[in-house]
Amino acid sequence: MTKTAPSGGRGDLIDQVMVVVRRDLATEVSYQYSFAMRYVSIFFSIAIFYFVSLLVGESTQLGEYSGRYFEFALVGLVMSGMTSVSLQTFNQAVGTEMGSGTLEILLATASRYLPIFLGSLVVPILLRFVEAVLYIGLGVGVLGAGFSGRGILLSLPLVLLAIAAFSALGMLASSFVILTKRGDPITGLVAQATNLLAGVLFPISLLPEGLQVVSKLIPTYYALRGVREVLLNGSGFDEVVDEVAVLAGFTVVLVPIALWAFSRAIRLAKQTGTLGTS
Repeated sequence: MTKTAPSGGRGDLIDQVMVVVRRDLATEVSYQYSFAMRYVSIFFSIAIFYFVSLLVGESTQLGEYSGRYFEFALVGLVMSGMTSVSLQTFNQAVGTEMGSGTLEILLATASRYLPIFLGSLVVPILLRFVEAVLYIGLGVGVLGAGFSGRGILLSLPLVLLAIAAFSALGMLASSFVILTKRGDPITGLVAQATNLLAGVLFPISLLPEGLQVVSKLIPTYYALRGVREVLLNGSGFDEVVDEVAVLAGFTVVLVPIALWAFSRAIRLAKQTGTLGTS
Protein backbone atom coordinates (compact mmCIF):
# COMPACT_ATOMS: atom_id res chain seq x y z
CA MET A 1 0.00 0.00 0.00
CA THR A 2 1.47 3.34 -1.03
CA LYS A 3 1.80 5.94 1.70
CA THR A 4 1.16 9.56 0.92
CA ALA A 5 3.10 12.40 2.50
CA PRO A 6 1.12 14.07 5.22
CA SER A 7 -0.20 17.51 4.55
CA GLY A 8 2.14 20.18 5.87
CA GLY A 9 5.19 17.89 5.57
CA ARG A 10 8.51 18.71 3.99
CA GLY A 11 7.31 17.86 0.49
CA ASP A 12 4.31 20.14 0.88
CA LEU A 13 6.57 22.97 2.10
CA ILE A 14 8.87 22.58 -0.91
CA ASP A 15 5.88 22.61 -3.27
CA GLN A 16 4.58 25.83 -1.73
CA VAL A 17 8.03 27.44 -1.89
CA MET A 18 8.35 26.49 -5.56
CA VAL A 19 4.98 28.09 -6.36
CA VAL A 20 6.33 31.41 -5.08
CA VAL A 21 9.66 30.89 -6.86
CA ARG A 22 8.03 30.19 -10.23
CA ARG A 23 5.79 33.22 -9.86
CA ASP A 24 8.70 35.54 -9.00
CA LEU A 25 10.89 34.15 -11.77
CA ALA A 26 8.13 34.62 -14.35
CA THR A 27 7.68 38.21 -13.17
CA GLU A 28 11.41 38.96 -13.46
CA VAL A 29 11.74 37.45 -16.94
CA SER A 30 8.62 39.24 -18.19
CA TYR A 31 10.41 42.58 -17.82
CA GLN A 32 13.13 41.65 -20.29
CA TYR A 33 14.56 45.14 -20.87
CA SER A 34 14.99 45.97 -17.20
CA PHE A 35 16.24 42.42 -16.60
CA ALA A 36 18.99 42.93 -19.20
CA MET A 37 19.86 46.48 -18.10
CA ARG A 38 20.27 45.24 -14.55
CA TYR A 39 23.30 43.24 -15.65
CA VAL A 40 24.67 45.75 -18.15
CA SER A 41 24.86 48.31 -15.33
CA ILE A 42 27.24 46.02 -13.44
CA PHE A 43 30.07 46.89 -15.82
CA PHE A 44 29.63 50.60 -15.18
CA SER A 45 29.64 50.08 -11.41
CA ILE A 46 32.86 48.09 -11.62
CA ALA A 47 34.48 50.60 -13.97
CA ILE A 48 33.71 53.50 -11.60
CA PHE A 49 35.43 51.83 -8.67
CA TYR A 50 38.32 50.69 -10.84
CA PHE A 51 39.13 54.29 -11.78
CA VAL A 52 38.57 55.43 -8.20
CA SER A 53 41.14 52.81 -7.18
CA LEU A 54 43.64 54.35 -9.60
CA LEU A 55 43.09 57.67 -7.85
CA VAL A 56 43.47 56.12 -4.39
CA GLY A 57 46.58 54.18 -5.35
CA GLU A 58 48.31 52.01 -2.75
CA SER A 59 46.50 52.99 0.44
CA THR A 60 48.30 52.53 3.76
CA GLN A 61 44.87 52.10 5.40
CA LEU A 62 44.49 48.90 3.39
CA GLY A 63 47.83 47.45 4.38
CA GLU A 64 46.31 44.16 5.51
CA TYR A 65 44.98 43.74 1.95
CA SER A 66 48.22 44.85 0.23
CA GLY A 67 46.75 48.31 -0.31
CA ARG A 68 44.46 47.12 -3.12
CA TYR A 69 41.38 49.33 -3.05
CA PHE A 70 39.73 47.93 -6.20
CA GLU A 71 39.47 44.42 -4.82
CA PHE A 72 38.48 45.79 -1.40
CA ALA A 73 35.62 47.81 -2.91
CA LEU A 74 34.56 45.01 -5.26
CA VAL A 75 34.01 42.64 -2.33
CA GLY A 76 32.09 45.40 -0.55
CA LEU A 77 29.79 45.94 -3.55
CA VAL A 78 28.99 42.24 -3.82
CA MET A 79 28.34 41.80 -0.10
CA SER A 80 26.29 44.99 0.12
CA GLY A 81 24.07 43.70 -2.69
CA MET A 82 23.59 40.36 -0.94
CA THR A 83 22.68 41.82 2.43
CA SER A 84 20.45 44.58 1.06
CA VAL A 85 18.32 42.18 -0.98
CA SER A 86 18.04 39.86 2.04
CA LEU A 87 16.95 42.80 4.17
CA GLN A 88 14.39 44.24 1.75
CA THR A 89 12.90 41.36 -0.23
CA PHE A 90 10.41 39.83 2.19
CA ASN A 91 9.34 43.24 3.42
CA GLN A 92 8.64 44.29 -0.18
CA ALA A 93 6.74 41.06 -0.83
CA VAL A 94 4.51 41.65 2.20
CA GLY A 95 3.91 45.25 1.13
CA THR A 96 2.98 44.16 -2.40
CA GLU A 97 0.54 41.49 -1.20
CA MET A 98 -0.96 43.92 1.30
CA GLY A 99 -1.41 46.59 -1.36
CA SER A 100 -3.15 44.14 -3.71
CA GLY A 101 -5.39 42.82 -0.94
CA THR A 102 -4.11 39.22 -1.17
CA LEU A 103 -2.10 39.03 2.05
CA GLU A 104 -5.01 37.72 4.11
CA ILE A 105 -5.60 34.89 1.62
CA LEU A 106 -1.91 33.93 1.50
CA LEU A 107 -1.66 33.91 5.30
CA ALA A 108 -4.96 32.14 5.87
CA THR A 109 -3.29 29.57 8.14
CA ALA A 110 -0.56 30.01 10.70
CA SER A 111 1.85 27.81 8.74
CA ARG A 112 1.57 29.60 5.40
CA TYR A 113 3.99 32.45 6.09
CA LEU A 114 7.07 30.18 6.13
CA PRO A 115 6.88 29.05 2.46
CA ILE A 116 6.02 32.61 1.43
CA PHE A 117 9.02 33.90 3.35
CA LEU A 118 11.41 31.31 1.95
CA GLY A 119 10.02 31.43 -1.58
CA SER A 120 10.15 35.21 -1.86
CA LEU A 121 13.87 35.14 -1.03
CA VAL A 122 14.95 32.52 -3.55
CA VAL A 123 14.77 34.40 -6.86
CA PRO A 124 16.20 37.74 -5.62
CA ILE A 125 19.11 36.00 -3.90
CA LEU A 126 19.80 33.78 -6.91
CA LEU A 127 19.88 36.89 -9.10
CA ARG A 128 22.31 38.50 -6.66
CA PHE A 129 24.55 35.44 -6.90
CA VAL A 130 24.49 35.78 -10.69
CA GLU A 131 25.46 39.44 -10.25
CA ALA A 132 28.26 38.40 -7.89
CA VAL A 133 29.64 36.02 -10.52
CA LEU A 134 29.55 38.82 -13.09
CA TYR A 135 31.19 41.29 -10.71
CA ILE A 136 34.02 38.92 -9.91
CA GLY A 137 34.31 37.61 -13.48
CA LEU A 138 34.56 41.10 -14.97
CA GLY A 139 36.80 42.29 -12.16
CA VAL A 140 39.25 39.43 -12.66
CA GLY A 141 38.96 38.83 -16.40
CA VAL A 142 38.75 42.43 -17.65
CA LEU A 143 40.23 44.67 -14.95
CA GLY A 144 42.78 42.33 -13.42
CA ALA A 145 41.46 41.94 -9.88
CA GLY A 146 43.39 39.42 -7.84
CA PHE A 147 41.24 36.92 -5.94
CA SER A 148 42.02 33.54 -4.46
CA GLY A 149 40.14 30.81 -6.34
CA ARG A 150 39.90 28.69 -3.21
CA GLY A 151 38.70 31.75 -1.32
CA ILE A 152 35.54 31.92 -3.44
CA LEU A 153 34.40 28.56 -2.03
CA LEU A 154 35.52 29.40 1.50
CA SER A 155 33.53 32.63 1.41
CA LEU A 156 30.20 30.86 0.83
CA PRO A 157 29.49 30.02 4.52
CA LEU A 158 30.13 33.64 5.44
CA VAL A 159 27.85 34.92 2.68
CA LEU A 160 25.04 32.50 3.52
CA LEU A 161 25.15 33.31 7.22
CA ALA A 162 25.06 37.04 6.46
CA ILE A 163 22.04 36.47 4.20
CA ALA A 164 20.28 34.53 6.97
CA ALA A 165 20.93 37.25 9.56
CA PHE A 166 19.72 40.06 7.31
CA SER A 167 16.71 38.05 6.16
CA ALA A 168 15.70 37.80 9.81
CA LEU A 169 16.00 41.59 10.15
CA GLY A 170 13.84 41.93 7.04
CA MET A 171 11.21 39.69 8.59
CA LEU A 172 11.24 41.83 11.73
CA ALA A 173 10.65 44.89 9.55
CA SER A 174 7.69 43.13 7.94
CA SER A 175 6.14 42.66 11.38
CA PHE A 176 6.02 46.44 11.79
CA VAL A 177 4.47 46.85 8.35
CA ILE A 178 1.70 44.35 9.12
CA LEU A 179 0.87 46.02 12.44
CA THR A 180 1.19 49.69 11.44
CA LYS A 181 0.23 49.53 7.72
CA ARG A 182 2.99 52.07 7.09
CA GLY A 183 6.56 52.05 5.81
CA ASP A 184 8.92 50.05 7.98
CA PRO A 185 11.38 51.88 10.26
CA ILE A 186 14.12 49.26 10.04
CA THR A 187 15.38 48.44 6.56
CA GLY A 188 16.37 51.93 5.44
CA LEU A 189 18.20 52.68 8.67
CA VAL A 190 19.98 49.32 8.74
CA ALA A 191 21.00 49.59 5.08
CA GLN A 192 22.44 53.08 5.55
CA ALA A 193 24.18 52.11 8.79
CA THR A 194 25.66 49.05 7.09
CA ASN A 195 27.03 51.02 4.14
CA LEU A 196 28.54 53.63 6.45
CA LEU A 197 29.79 51.59 9.37
CA ALA A 198 30.48 48.01 8.26
CA GLY A 199 33.44 48.71 5.99
CA VAL A 200 31.66 48.25 2.68
CA LEU A 201 33.67 50.82 0.68
CA PHE A 202 36.30 51.99 3.15
CA PRO A 203 38.03 50.43 6.18
CA ILE A 204 36.44 51.16 9.54
CA SER A 205 39.83 52.39 10.79
CA LEU A 206 38.90 55.71 9.18
CA LEU A 207 35.93 56.07 11.55
CA PRO A 208 36.07 57.65 15.02
CA GLU A 209 36.76 55.08 17.73
CA GLY A 210 33.18 55.20 19.05
CA LEU A 211 31.76 54.35 15.65
CA GLN A 212 34.28 51.54 15.23
CA VAL A 213 32.70 49.92 18.28
CA VAL A 214 29.24 50.28 16.72
CA SER A 215 30.58 48.71 13.50
CA LYS A 216 31.21 45.49 15.36
CA LEU A 217 27.50 45.19 16.14
CA ILE A 218 26.66 44.81 12.43
CA PRO A 219 26.76 41.30 10.88
CA THR A 220 28.16 42.62 7.58
CA TYR A 221 31.33 43.76 9.33
CA TYR A 222 32.23 40.16 10.14
CA ALA A 223 31.13 38.86 6.74
CA LEU A 224 33.32 41.43 4.98
CA ARG A 225 36.31 40.72 7.20
CA GLY A 226 36.06 37.01 6.56
CA VAL A 227 35.35 37.20 2.82
CA ARG A 228 38.19 39.67 2.25
CA GLU A 229 40.54 37.52 4.28
CA VAL A 230 39.95 34.41 2.15
CA LEU A 231 39.58 36.22 -1.20
CA LEU A 232 42.28 38.87 -0.98
CA ASN A 233 44.82 37.25 1.34
CA GLY A 234 44.27 33.63 0.34
CA SER A 235 43.74 32.59 3.97
CA GLY A 236 42.27 29.25 4.94
CA PHE A 237 39.09 28.51 6.84
CA ASP A 238 40.98 28.39 10.14
CA GLU A 239 41.71 32.12 9.85
CA VAL A 240 38.02 33.04 9.57
CA VAL A 241 36.50 30.68 12.14
CA ASP A 242 35.87 33.58 14.52
CA GLU A 243 33.92 35.51 11.85
CA VAL A 244 31.87 32.41 10.99
CA ALA A 245 31.10 31.84 14.68
CA VAL A 246 29.95 35.44 15.21
CA LEU A 247 27.72 35.33 12.12
CA ALA A 248 26.27 32.00 13.25
CA GLY A 249 25.54 33.62 16.61
CA PHE A 250 23.70 36.50 14.95
CA THR A 251 21.66 34.00 12.92
CA VAL A 252 20.81 31.76 15.87
CA VAL A 253 19.57 34.75 17.86
CA LEU A 254 17.82 36.76 15.12
CA VAL A 255 15.96 34.02 13.20
CA PRO A 256 13.83 32.72 16.12
CA ILE A 257 13.07 36.29 17.24
CA ALA A 258 12.01 37.23 13.70
CA LEU A 259 9.80 34.16 13.29
CA TRP A 260 8.14 34.81 16.65
CA ALA A 261 7.61 38.52 15.94
CA PHE A 262 6.15 37.87 12.49
CA SER A 263 3.76 35.15 13.66
CA ARG A 264 2.74 37.39 16.56
CA ALA A 265 2.10 40.31 14.20
CA ILE A 266 -0.10 38.10 11.99
CA ARG A 267 -2.05 36.89 15.01
CA LEU A 268 -2.66 40.42 16.29
CA ALA A 269 -3.67 41.65 12.82
CA LYS A 270 -6.17 38.79 12.51
CA GLN A 271 -7.62 39.54 15.92
CA THR A 272 -8.11 43.22 15.06
CA GLY A 273 -9.36 42.43 11.54
CA THR A 274 -6.65 44.53 9.85
CA LEU A 275 -4.64 41.81 8.11
CA GLY A 276 -6.34 42.30 4.78
CA THR A 277 -6.29 46.12 4.85
CA SER A 278 -3.60 48.48 3.61
